Amino acid sequence: GYGILNVNFNTINNTTPDAVEGYQDFSCSKQTTVIEGNFYAMNIITGTNNPQDTRVWIDLNNDGVFNNTNELVFDAPNAFNPSGNITIPAGAVLNTSLRMRISSDVVGTPQSGCTNNDFGQTEDYGIIIQANTLPPIADFSATPTSTCASPVQFTDLTANAPTSWLWYFGDGNTSILPNPSHTYANSGVYTVSLVVTNAFGQDSLAKINFITIACSVNMPFTGTDTVTDCNGILFDDGGPFLPYSEFSDGIMSIQPAGATQIILNFVSFDFEDGLDFLIVYDGPSTASPALGFYTGNTLPNQFISSGGAVTIQQLTTFTNFIPRQGFELNWSCTTVGIEENSVSESDFIVYPNPTSSVINIKSETNFKINEVQLISLVGKIIYQSGVKDNSKDITIDIANFSKGVYILSVLTEKGVVNKRVIVQ
Repeated sequence: GYGILNVNFNTINNTTPDAVEGYQDFSCSKQTTVIEGNFYAMNIITGTNNPQDTRVWIDLNNDGVFNNTNELVFDAPNAFNPSGNITIPAGAVLNTSLRMRISSDVVGTPQSGCTNNDFGQTEDYGIIIQANTLPPIADFSATPTSTCASPVQFTDLTANAPTSWLWYFGDGNTSILPNPSHTYANSGVYTVSLVVTNAFGQDSLAKINFITIACSVNMPFTGTDTVTDCNGILFDDGGPFLPYSEFSDGIMSIQPAGATQIILNFVSFDFEDGLDFLIVYDGPSTASPALGFYTGNTLPNQFISSGGAVTIQQLTTFTNFIPRQGFELNWSCTTVGIEENSVSESDFIVYPNPTSSVINIKSETNFKINEVQLISLVGKIIYQSGVKDNSKDITIDIANFSKGVYILSVLTEKGVVNKRVIVQ
């Protein structure tokens, strides 16, 4: 019930009996050639009788010893038939047959690559690593991409062995680490860019509106609460998991600093029809004009306020009370950029637009420009340049750019502004 039944890696596809045959050395008969810095899929069949701890090492320095510090390239604990990607590290001994060791054993076994198995099996294969001679191809992921306050872990997925990294997190902060963690201080939606370099060239990638920072709040059972975040999630007083309460009359006022408009988008809505209500007011209190009274389970349409505040009241009774899940909505806002620690589109003028020769960027406030990027609609950074002395006015020559629609990303010490531009 334990051991390795099949290994599929690059050009290796080897089927064997299970652990009953013990250690197997295929390092000469089963070899494959890979390029440093690239990703390769590893698929190992261990059967479905028992989960196993499966690990893969490569003897990168060819010293005959496997270590868990930098030679453990694949680790799948407590898994059936594990699969995943292996990144071939830079800096290994090149053009030499190196030993790749695959070990699968009972869950919880302390495997080191050089110890005997309890009930499982170890197999060795040959791997020849060749030098990369290509420029990097930028890619990355993040976990989570939507959160309230948790750090976001960014993972570099660039091919072709990058040697330097420059991350732009969209809030004015940067990092040169390959896999940085970043905590956003303010709610909002952020575009993230990565610039990677090796000896053969440079590449970059921007993911538009990639990270969403939005915290959830519940309606008060009674009384009035106020939130000032520009983005967020609002639930009835029962929250995301419990029904709303009887005899509630709580009020929530959404009043972000500097907001000119509040947008409400309902995700779910379920109130006892004709007995329990949600009322939305176009302003900072229940004295403001009512936008609508809602009951039953019909999802309300999107709301767009006439000003910078919206007020919501939950009114429920006891009569014929049937527990219901209430509502969930997302809110967002547009601002005029008067908040001290934020920057908005109105802080910059981009002209002419459309254009065929140059793009002028002019700051209308005291925000200084640190860097500008021109990004294609598929996320490729077409143009990127730091701004000397953090100027407030710059010009970009786009005469040789292809016609089309681009995203102009202006990076400042207070955040990032994205504007759509057309090159004719």
